[in-house]
Amino acid sequence: SVAGALPLFGIILQCQKQRYGTVHEHVASACYNLGIAHLRGQQLHDALEDFGEATRIRRAALGREHPAVAISLVKVGVTQLQLHRFENALWNFREALSIRKRSLGPLHPSTARIYNNIGCVHVEFNELREARRAFEAALDIQRNALSEDPDSRGIMLATATTLCNLGYLYRHRDLHGKAALVLKEAADLQETVLGRSNAAVLSTLDNLADCSAAAGQTIEALRYFNMILIRYRVGDSLAGSQQILRAEAVLLYKMSRVHRQRNDRESQLDTLKLALRSVRAMTKPTSRKDTLERRIVYDMRSCRDQIEKDKTKWI
Repeated sequence: SVAGALPLFGIILQCQKQRYGTVHEHVASACYNLGIAHLRGQQLHDALEDFGEATRIRRAALGREHPAVAISLVKVGVTQLQLHRFENALWNFREALSIRKRSLGPLHPSTARIYNNIGCVHVEFNELREARRAFEAALDIQRNALSEDPDSRGIMLATATTLCNLGYLYRHRDLHGKAALVLKEAADLQETVLGRSNAAVLSTLDNLADCSAAAGQTIEALRYFNMILIRYRVGDSLAGSQQILRAEAVLLYKMSRVHRQRNDRESQLDTLKLALRSVRAMTKPTSRKDTLERRIVYDMRSCRDQIEKDKTKWI
């Protein structure tokens, strides 16, 4: 556990200081590791102090342009990002990027990760054009890395993360067709590494289905929703649990909206019935369950009314 590890990392740091003095790369590494433990324990201010100290020591012991300095700066930026100190985070990410470009080259995969971090800061500032440029710069580097090492699972996942970030931006700007394209590529990469039923894969497929529906690609949207539904029922060890029943109900409700978008009222009603069955199979009452059930019942009533109106038109 993090709580149990923290005292040990503190002891290691003190031992390294006694052995090597206060300005040594081993002391910097001990500070960095203590920062990682604090970060994982969400003790962000302590983590920021540790990473800052690791950065200062590495600059003094190894030189300002050493790649290890960039590693510390990235963690400083990540911690500041979590503390919502966005301007400071951006400054540290840019300094780390400059060091990595000079020390490792502009096409090194670790450079792409910093571009991704910079893009995330720009998203927080709502500077979406700058965010897109950063994500696209990361993607260019990652595509190049994949062409040289197509079986690298780490590069695949990093590329998928960048593609998901771009998908978010495109969707935010109502470019749903472009969002669907990059999310499809992201889902394929994630599935290769993580498997068909991994939560990250299913989440990306869900976003892909939503974007496809928003782009008017209703057949594709239904296909992706069905893929998720099958994986819920077959590939998940939690099948039949409260969590999966709610997820199924939400998914079926979304599918019913796509059927309505296609003006297929009969399929809409059938799908709503399945969604209601999933909701009512949930034994634990919650406000979210009640809200979803009310929406489903309301849509069923509206759908039946519309079906009756359509029938009268033919009489």
